Amino acid sequence: KTAYEIKECDCSSDVCSSDLVGVGVALEKDYPLVRTITDTTVDSVRITLTIPALQEYKSNGDIVGSKVEIAIDVQYPGEDFAEVKTDTITGRTADQYQKDYVITFKNDRTYPINIRLRRITDDSSSSLISNATQWTSYTEITSQKLTYPHSALVGLRVDAQQFNSIPSRAYRVREIGRAHV
Repeated sequence: KTAYEIKECDCSSDVCSSDLVGVGVALEKDYPLVRTITDTTVDSVRITLTIPALQEYKSNGDIVGSKVEIAIDVQYPGEDFAEVKTDTITGRTADQYQKDYVITFKNDRTYPINIRLRRITDDSSSSLISNATQWTSYTEITSQKLTYPHSALVGLRVDAQQFNSIPSRAYRVREIGRAHV
């Protein structure tokens, strides 16, 4: 009885490269922020937001959580901005909090692509409410599908009760064929 099977395959893997771009600008309700992606190899972006503190001081001395709502829009050439993500960040922290959002572009895209970040929540005019928001950075992500022709992938499943230790393995690899270009 044969306990193995050989299959010929072209193994492939997704590999990503990325470029981090600093923004470092406060996000306010009346002033949405826009950044333009011009690199035609970029497939998606990761947007990083920072909230220095998220809390509200009550008149009785309690410190409770707060919230802030944001929206992310994408604009392709010749089109209007389209909302692709909304989020409400809720909770309480006296420390800096960061959150990432990955926006994947459509397959039939053209460049340049505009990314707009909007604050939906009113800006706080009170020193008792901490919910300021900052667009810290964005990362331009390029994905590539790489193939590894003439590669071998081996998988082995054995019943551990049949062996006292991990069995040794050896493989004899023969060339199956050559690709002619």
